[in-house]
Amino acid sequence: MTQTSTHEYAYYMARPDTVSAKGVAIGLAAFSFPVLSAFAIYSPIIRYASLALVAIVIFLQWARLARPLKLPHFVFSLFSVCAIVLATYLSTSSIAAEKPTNFIIVALMFGLGLSVLYFDQQVIQSLHITFFILGCLMLLSLVIAPAHYQSERISLGSNNPIWVARNVGLAALGIFMFWLRSNKASTIPLLIVIACLGAIVMTGSRGPLIAATAAMSVGVLLSKSSNKWFKITLLSITAILALLFILQSSSLGNTRGLNILNPQDASAESRFAMYRFTASEILTTPWGIGIGNFEFYPHVYPHNIFLEFLIEWGWIAGSLAILSILIGSIAIFRLPPTWHFLRLVLVYELINASLSGDVTSPRFLYSICFFGLFLTVYRLWHKTAGGQSPQAQHHAYS
Repeated sequence: MTQTSTHEYAYYMARPDTVSAKGVAIGLAAFSFPVLSAFAIYSPIIRYASLALVAIVIFLQWARLARPLKLPHFVFSLFSVCAIVLATYLSTSSIAAEKPTNFIIVALMFGLGLSVLYFDQQVIQSLHITFFILGCLMLLSLVIAPAHYQSERISLGSNNPIWVARNVGLAALGIFMFWLRSNKASTIPLLIVIACLGAIVMTGSRGPLIAATAAMSVGVLLSKSSNKWFKITLLSITAILALLFILQSSSLGNTRGLNILNPQDASAESRFAMYRFTASEILTTPWGIGIGNFEFYPHVYPHNIFLEFLIEWGWIAGSLAILSILIGSIAIFRLPPTWHFLRLVLVYELINASLSGDVTSPRFLYSICFFGLFLTVYRLWHKTAGGQSPQAQHHAYS
């Protein structure tokens, strides 16, 4: 990144490069829903309490935005709400149906709402610790009270293992970021990473396993650490040894989570057949088949949100949704190193969204992309309107 582009985003760098207890606390409250909702199997009150907590944190964080940011962000939010509701309405026969309603809630509350958290440098600098704590909570629960889910898979109670795996994957990214930032190349954090990846294998969810591995690879390659190449070597050796151990273990040898791209794996074969079917349907249905109308037995969504947007929303609305994700992602990669962990989470979420789940799944992906979209719009507005440059104004939080 050039010095000029770094200077442009100085407006959003209001906090020091340190982890703070306040930042961790805000993050735990704001990003706790995916973990706490898994415990709703014991009491539905947990889910509603978590939703209320998220809503309160979003409101308080938006109230803390400095005055120069509030009006642009409010206008951007209002336009986003109208665009999402209109696109959803035009892409479904009944907007009151469960899936369209759930998508609007996820996109607006967890996407647009949580995006305001990324302006707070305290939250950003503590985000890896936040996700590590939340993921470890899920990991410990999985170890203490594992439950069998279908064959060769474990989960927390009756929860779909994919949600357990995704949260554990975020824990792996969190401790990996801690290791990446440290001056010492200790192997203890890497052992914790291996434990998290091992837990993901046991859930049988291959998407988070691939996504976490890819995100960590990107993280170490983009690292500015002085001992970067030593860490790359150490990471590679650890990964190879862990893989050899897993493959030699008789108890894990036939685990579903390790059958990646195995031609004899029925799940993988069905997934590839579904992708071919989806691609052919996209070419013949330019206006989309409608939200929630996808069906390819036994799948009720294509396990790829980009394909899902195109086949259910149509070429126009689907392409606009994909373009928005692309623009938001590019903006995040243009940010200074302060947001390095956010880039890793973005890579993790993008790969997950391409391999599993539907359009109501990638909450963190939507929030990061909304943040990137706002930065892009705000920066363009300053250029075209000839307004005062962002770095010359007040800090992001008053």
